[in-house]
Amino acid sequence: MNWINTIFSTRLMKRTQSEYNFIMVLCYRLAYPLTLGLRNLGATPNQVSFFSLVLSFFAFVALAFYEEQKLFVTFWIIAFILDFCDGSLARLSGRFRKSAFRVDHSFDLLRIYLIFLSVGIYFHDE
Repeated sequence: MNWINTIFSTRLMKRTQSEYNFIMVLCYRLAYPLTLGLRNLGATPNQVSFFSLVLSFFAFVALAFYEEQKLFVTFWIIAFILDFCDGSLARLSGRFRKSAFRVDHSFDLLRIYLIFLSVGIYFHDE
């Protein structure tokens, strides 16, 4: 059981509220090995955020235009896990800023907008 805690560590998890939220702990545990792999590939947190936004756009297209629920869920889950990876990668590599404008938060808002828009289009009755 110790090797599971090593591979799926919560070492990079923000400790404020997330340690009491089971879903956030699970997402950070799933994101940890992916974060280490992204670091080894030389990815930056902003690149991970952008890729997560691209996957959210794919999820939007899959549901809104092709009505493919399985593709939507697949793209959305991967984008969601990558959203945890970008913050973890920033903490791991020391690449974080405390400025007012943050790429991650802007992409998060766009991602949420795309998901709600795709669900609205999918369930729209004519």
